Amino acid sequence: MTPAMTNDEKVSKLVGVIGRLSKLIQEENTILEQPGRSDGLRELLQEKQNLSQVYEQQIKILDDENTLKDVDPEQRRRLKEGLENFHALAEENQFRLMARMEATKRVFSVIQEAAKEYHGSRSTYGNSGSVDQPIRQAYSQPVSVGVSQDI
Repeated sequence: MTPAMTNDEKVSKLVGVIGRLSKLIQEENTILEQPGRSDGLRELLQEKQNLSQVYEQQIKILDDENTLKDVDPEQRRRLKEGLENFHALAEENQFRLMARMEATKRVFSVIQEAAKEYHGSRSTYGNSGSVDQPIRQAYSQPVSVGVSQDI
């Protein structure tokens, strides 16, 4: 049977989780800064989700036990600084993700409008997978659109 962790150990563990999570978010922000494809983002996502769950569990333990009042002042200072840094990185991350999603929406909007103009308003895909067109209209080739699931 393992002995129960002291309050200082619990806070130290949380500070470590916050540090690892902050580093991951910083890496994600760096990737999101780059234009184009977000190579490496998918790999970070799983680790970020796992660490976020650990973070939530550790915060809940501290909240449930009201342990911060008994923690060494230096540990409290490290925790406070870590949380402030983490929250700043999380806000930047949210901003970058929203900007990337908005840019993606705009690109697809432009593609959608171009496809509408190309086909005219009456061309649609039919049950057979071919394009239904009025009988006397000249043939026009269907346009395909690919979807990127990077974000």
